[in-house]
Amino acid sequence: KDTPTFSLKIGFLGGLRREPAGKEGLTELLSRVWPTGSKSMDESEINLKIDSLAAGLGAFGGRNTIGLNLEGLSNFQKELSEIFFDVLENPSWSSDIIEREKTMLLHQIKTRDDNPAQVCINQFVQNIFKDHVYGRDLLGSEKSVQSIGQNDVKKFFKSLMSGGSAAVCLVGDFDRDFWLEKIKTFSNKLSSEKVDLSSPKASDVKKELTFFTKLGKEQTHIVLGFRGLTLSSE
Repeated sequence: KDTPTFSLKIGFLGGLRREPAGKEGLTELLSRVWPTGSKSMDESEINLKIDSLAAGLGAFGGRNTIGLNLEGLSNFQKELSEIFFDVLENPSWSSDIIEREKTMLLHQIKTRDDNPAQVCINQFVQNIFKDHVYGRDLLGSEKSVQSIGQNDVKKFFKSLMSGGSAAVCLVGDFDRDFWLEKIKTFSNKLSSEKVDLSSPKASDVKKELTFFTKLGKEQTHIVLGFRGLTLSSE
């Protein structure tokens, strides 16, 4: 306990399965831009403060969730809480940073065929889930990412900020009463609307699927897999 630390994560239901049709990659883009600015601090100011307090601040997004996380030294938890909740509640969604991250994301999409393992996994997911949202690529496509603008990011973010879908996890050495008050104040600002996570049922796999993709690389990657159980499986 010479250097006590804490870790905080606040997440919301959403992610890939909540992305509007034609806007695939929105979750990935939002999570890249989210921690880069607030209404009171720009990206350089946030980075300077976080670095000076020997902490880490970042966002995450996946197929079912999206959120923000913070790691830091317990001695600085109150200073870090101010930064964390400012970014959590008041992201700036700078159009310049959105375009910068879109450029980087598009480059990643264009070069992913250079990674045979990634191509193999993507082909597997697309074929086994087909028309289900899980068959989509988390990065999106060049067309879908290019179509995403600042308003799309803002609207998507707002649609996910619901108290009914929020979850908080805080571990380590921390001031319990201080954080409970902070979290309660934040939760009171959230919408009470229930987040709709419904999606089309995936088409049944009635026979063995076999598919090949040739890339002209000096590697071979093989995936053999099955659909997993759902929460309602018996």
